[in-house]
Amino acid sequence: MLYMILRDSHGQRCECMLMASDESRMRVAFRGGDDAVELKRQGDRWIQEGDGPVEVESFVAGDRPLIVQQPGTQYLLAG
Repeated sequence: MLYMILRDSHGQRCECMLMASDESRMRVAFRGGDDAVELKRQGDRWIQEGDGPVEVESFVAGDRPLIVQQPGTQYLLAG
């Protein structure tokens, strides 16, 4: 599994799991979300339809739940 942390256009971090991808599209499932979301590449940016650009902060591969710690914050990416 490949986990990701995305930052949206408002600066909010979102945890997700990469479901599928190619050069121009990514399909991700957000933690706590009901459905997968498609991100489209436009130039050098990834765009979430209806929400605008997102920045990929990190990719982490793993087959078990993972805790990512940053100063003042802790993320649990559950598989």
